[in-house]
Amino acid sequence: MFFGTEISFFCCNLYVNPLNINYMSIQSSWKSLGSHAIPSPEQIEVALNSQVTGDVSTYQGVTQLPFSIPRLAFILEDIETRKKWVSRLAEEILVAKNEEDFSFVTYEHYDMQWPVSDREYVLEGKWTILEDTPTTAVSLLVHSIERDEYPLRKDRVRGDLKRLYYLFERISTNETKVTVEIQVDPEGDLPNFFVNMIQKNWPINTLTALYNESKKGEQEHDLLKKALNK
Repeated sequence: MFFGTEISFFCCNLYVNPLNINYMSIQSSWKSLGSHAIPSPEQIEVALNSQVTGDVSTYQGVTQLPFSIPRLAFILEDIETRKKWVSRLAEEILVAKNEEDFSFVTYEHYDMQWPVSDREYVLEGKWTILEDTPTTAVSLLVHSIERDEYPLRKDRVRGDLKRLYYLFERISTNETKVTVEIQVDPEGDLPNFFVNMIQKNWPINTLTALYNESKKGEQEHDLLKKALNK
């Protein structure tokens, strides 16, 4: 498989695509990649950063979005909504869900154009309401796992989402500071330096898609909303 094809695959899969042993935000020095704007009436700015964390770097984006935490959480988790803004998502299955600890497991299949092999991920996500913070704050950590009912397939490449982290901090009822961090290896024949080169655009692409989808409605993440209002 030649590199140009693999790059094309990875660009198509930027919006969705992350394991930190301590399940915490990586604590080390970030290198600024500058500021970028989300096309919007609010003139939203996104600060982009990166840091070296092995062969595949971690990338971060920080911004403020004019939506509540439960609204943003709904956009990230609801499967039918994700199909509207996640590129090439052919299938997503809710494998398991635990409402008591706000965790879930999904299987995701991405339909790629020939000659690129289809990609698949088995992911575990967990919401956490953070304590001892200056304001209401919620995090979401997603990473690849293995499940017996979803063994490796010969017709698909199993990607490795090492770490996808969202931090939502309430500024006001409908204003949220959003921090996103990602470290992902799409596997296949894409060299690490190409992964890093392309992945640095993931935060701005994801935050732009999150903004655009969030403004289309008002539905919220009911479980988180109830928990935050206790």
